[in-house]
Amino acid sequence: MKQFIHIRNQIRDFLRKYDEISAPALRIVWCLAVFISIRHMYGYFELVNMKSFTLLLSLLCALMPEGFMFFAAGAVMASECFSISTMVGLAFCVFFLLIYCVYTRFFSRESDIVLLIPILILLHLKFAAPLIILVTVGAAGALPAFIGLFLYQFSVSAGELKHMLAVAEDPDKVEVFKYLTENVIRNQELILLGVTFMLVILISMVLFKLPYKYFRYVGVGACAVLSPLVYVIVGKIMKVKPDTANMFFGVLVGLIVAAIVRILKGVLDYKHTEHVEFEDDDYFYYVKAVPKLGNEKRRYRSRAINDERVQRPMRAPMAEDETAPIDSAAVARRAAERRSGRITE
Repeated sequence: MKQFIHIRNQIRDFLRKYDEISAPALRIVWCLAVFISIRHMYGYFELVNMKSFTLLLSLLCALMPEGFMFFAAGAVMASECFSISTMVGLAFCVFFLLIYCVYTRFFSRESDIVLLIPILILLHLKFAAPLIILVTVGAAGALPAFIGLFLYQFSVSAGELKHMLAVAEDPDKVEVFKYLTENVIRNQELILLGVTFMLVILISMVLFKLPYKYFRYVGVGACAVLSPLVYVIVGKIMKVKPDTANMFFGVLVGLIVAAIVRILKGVLDYKHTEHVEFEDDDYFYYVKAVPKLGNEKRRYRSRAINDERVQRPMRAPMAEDETAPIDSAAVARRAAERRSGRITE
């Protein structure tokens, strides 16, 4: 563990030292991952799918505020939907407008979770999502995760609509809104995943926040166990056949990511827990402080001083070419004592 903490401290010090470079670089990588995932989800509009356009848009989003990234991702997906048909584009605009209103009101700081969910589904790691959300943003990421599932399912339904419109004899007769409503909002697999994510995150967060020793790690373990268990149970209740492919692999990847995040944030040292009590005019406070490994304050050793006389080391004689500062007051005092006869030569 000490080696991991030492490596963590070196990485943290490096990132802090070169923060002006590291922070934008990490942001560019994240933006690239988001726009590449959108290209894999849709891939119909040639301009948006150009690598140069993706790179330039990622650089722009990395330099802009965080809210601009969410809006830019929505604009790219809207352009992809309009390339399928006008009705699909309008349906997405209505859907995204509702999401954006909820975003500005409730989860403006957790917008990255909305964009992370489609990436995990494309990588077949959807069951890693509850663990990642638990150790990063907590219960506040439950609703954004649900919305991320809707965004991914909309892309799947949009691709099916594109194929239907291509083979239909009269594309105008295809009921776009009805099809999207049935396959996105009423999709049972989507609702199953959303309910599973929300239940697992909320239950694990309760355990994660309990003020007892090691319950943060108990919460992570409970999240890993509950994810497949709740998914299967809720699937049987809803009479939906659960898709268990890569389920345990996703949980394993989620545990690895959760462990890395926990080490980066700091490993709690419960052996040196401190309790402090104090009060003011209105309240009495009970404070529990748990230090983190590798971040302990320097502890200075104190040495008791007894009555025994301590012999000080003699000062080494000065060389001839060395000069010492002259205390004019002391020189004047010694001269006066010589004149009064107190000091003899």
